[in-house]
Amino acid sequence: MCDQFFQQERTTGFTPDRPWIRFGLFRTAPESFKLLVSVHHALVDGWSIGLLLQGVCRNYLNDPLPRAVSYRDFVDHIWDQDSSEAKQFWTHQFSGVEEPSLLIQAHHLVSIPDSQSSNAAFYGTVERSGPIVAPINRLISDQGVTLSTLLRVAMAVVLYRYTGSTDVIFGVVVSGRNVPVEGVENIIGPCINTIPCRV
Repeated sequence: MCDQFFQQERTTGFTPDRPWIRFGLFRTAPESFKLLVSVHHALVDGWSIGLLLQGVCRNYLNDPLPRAVSYRDFVDHIWDQDSSEAKQFWTHQFSGVEEPSLLIQAHHLVSIPDSQSSNAAFYGTVERSGPIVAPINRLISDQGVTLSTLLRVAMAVVLYRYTGSTDVIFGVVVSGRNVPVEGVENIIGPCINTIPCRV
């Protein structure tokens, strides 16, 4: 039943006529349950998922929940910002950009069947163990960089190889929780932002 619910959720996805957050609770043994949560990314970010599940667990254990912080506080802070300074910064950052770094530019290198859906979904698994992890950890330690920095360099190299451009730009997701809003770390909502990274 649990697997059936999971497959149905993956297949159905989200439409305007259905709730954008759905729960399934399944008994897997006499004293064991599995909770499945389907939630649209427009409602939460990855950080929020952890907060949401912590709240469910604390409520189940009858632990007091921390004071809820309204997502509205975050939105109000963003709207109250003077955008002229940001506009000036990004205009300077991208002066001289001749074209975007689109992988579509590499269409002659990769054959994609015409029948392939443009709404394709991609799923992958990132293992935090195995033979490749130790060398990566040594590399980032030796170079004094983070894993995030290494992945950005790898993305820049991929874009360079596929587009031939030495001036590549790609999006980097940031948490958005470094704003001066009291309790921002406890807000359940989509605080993330995607900012362009030029290499």
